[in-house]
Amino acid sequence: QEFAIIGHLCSLVKEVEEELAQLSVSEPWTQHMTYVMQIPGIGLLTAMT
Repeated sequence: QEFAIIGHLCSLVKEVEEELAQLSVSEPWTQHMTYVMQIPGIGLLTAMT
């Protein structure tokens, strides 16, 4: 049962990450993401939070 819960949570995390990726290329995020993503060590998830 724990594996089913973990699987479900992983799919929810994937959905959120996909939505963040879509938001990152739309206004008003596009302009800011261009600069923030250039900072070493900053990925999509960190930049969007």
